[in-house]
Amino acid sequence: MKAQILTSFGGPESFELCEVPKPVPQAGQVLVRVHATSINPLDFQVRRGDYADLVPLPSITGHDVSGVVEAVGPGVTSFMPGDEVWYTPQI
Repeated sequence: MKAQILTSFGGPESFELCEVPKPVPQAGQVLVRVHATSINPLDFQVRRGDYADLVPLPSITGHDVSGVVEAVGPGVTSFMPGDEVWYTPQI
């Protein structure tokens, strides 16, 4: 799958478009095919390095996403493949 990877802190040039392996959900996790995302102030702060101790490099960033559950890991009972979801993470 393609991902924009933050490879250094700084401006927009800090991102690199890369091909990465598709994740496999582990216990308690879901895999979401992202249909939409946003750019908000937190994204700028992460890119600038304001949260360098919480977001190590290289990193796939992104917050406020919506999409469809593609797969679930062991123990997941609240979601099923095909469920439409949205997500706002905490750092």
